[in-house]
Amino acid sequence: MLFWAAFSLICLLLVAGTINRPSIAMIGIWCMYGLEQWAQSNQIIFIEKSWLINIFIGVNALIGFLLMGFKRGNPFKNYPMLAILILILFAYSFISVQWSPRIDLSYDLWRKFWPYLITLLIINPLLFSKHEDIKPVLSYFVIIGGILVYMLAFEVEWFHRRIVLTGGRGGFSHYLNEQLGNPLTVAQLGGYVFFSALLIKEHSIKILKILKWPIAALCLVLIIRSGSRGQLIGVFFSLMLTWPLVNKVSNIKGFFTILFLLASITWVVTWSLDEFWKGSSRWKDSEMEQSMGGRFDNAFVLLDHWGRSGIKMFIGLGNSASFDPRILGIYPHFLPFEILGEEGIIGFSLYILILIFLLKTIIRTYKKIKLDIKMNQYAAVLLSMVFYSFLLSLKQGSLLGNMEFFMAAIILAKYEKIVENTHRSG
Repeated sequence: MLFWAAFSLICLLLVAGTINRPSIAMIGIWCMYGLEQWAQSNQIIFIEKSWLINIFIGVNALIGFLLMGFKRGNPFKNYPMLAILILILFAYSFISVQWSPRIDLSYDLWRKFWPYLITLLIINPLLFSKHEDIKPVLSYFVIIGGILVYMLAFEVEWFHRRIVLTGGRGGFSHYLNEQLGNPLTVAQLGGYVFFSALLIKEHSIKILKILKWPIAALCLVLIIRSGSRGQLIGVFFSLMLTWPLVNKVSNIKGFFTILFLLASITWVVTWSLDEFWKGSSRWKDSEMEQSMGGRFDNAFVLLDHWGRSGIKMFIGLGNSASFDPRILGIYPHFLPFEILGEEGIIGFSLYILILIFLLKTIIRTYKKIKLDIKMNQYAAVLLSMVFYSFLLSLKQGSLLGNMEFFMAAIILAKYEKIVENTHRSG
């Protein structure tokens, strides 16, 4: 009963919010993986018809896109060059499938992920066209995401660090891999909600002035319960980079505020580790070093094959070549080396160019937000998402399986152009 009440509320908020303000559809996209795992952990229908959540989010996003075009006209206004470069990289990745050593495996992955590419990288950035569109998105995201974070942390069955997707409360000592969720995606959602809660000083929903603190704490609890070490480190690092944008740290009030923040984070982290990981070695330094070392080992295996491939050093081994059992049988968990190995010097050059354009966007954003105190809090959230997603791309996912970094980069670049135009017209 609790599940259906909360699930209906989230769906109603997403649909009604999108009809009223099309940019709200962005929230559904950001929550998609978490919403799917939560639904599949409670009701078997969402496992039997695994497409239901994706179709709902996709249709809601399409409605938002059409309404945005109807209300604002050309949806590609302020479309950034960075987005075009990213789409060129993915287009080249698709072309490179033609010379991948296992075309069948590569095509299977593209068949699985192309709807996400369309939704995350093309439709999502077109769902806002003005600065005013972002403010309600981030506030409603804290509410909807906060509900979802609580449900994922405390109202599902967990098996070690993963959510059980069987739809029941079996309590078995072992589950098949397909019966368990992805802990990294729910932890990534927790990070996004965390930034949106803490970095917005003037939420459009007044009650969030109080609720944002417990919601942020819940996000940390979810990250730790999922055993996502990289996400926890990434959250802290990204927050420290962007907190000064919205909070003065040089005066007495700012000093005690950051002191309170650090003390609160330390308490929540300590409690969560004791509650969920007491006696486990997962969070020890040696365990983390070993895990990261394994990722680099995989990446270097891929690069070894690439280095001995002759002409393919230039064009790449082919997208998803890592999944060939003769190479790795899995993705290497380190995106830059994956792109170099699979898309070659051509693809890697595009990736470096994307990073250069992104760095220029970040620098321009830092300069512009100093001129407008109202805009800096929203820019700070988007910057946090970019930093966070980039750090995660260095330890998890693949080009196709972890598009959030590119999504966040496009959104930030478009927002920066909107800010530029706002200052010009002002």
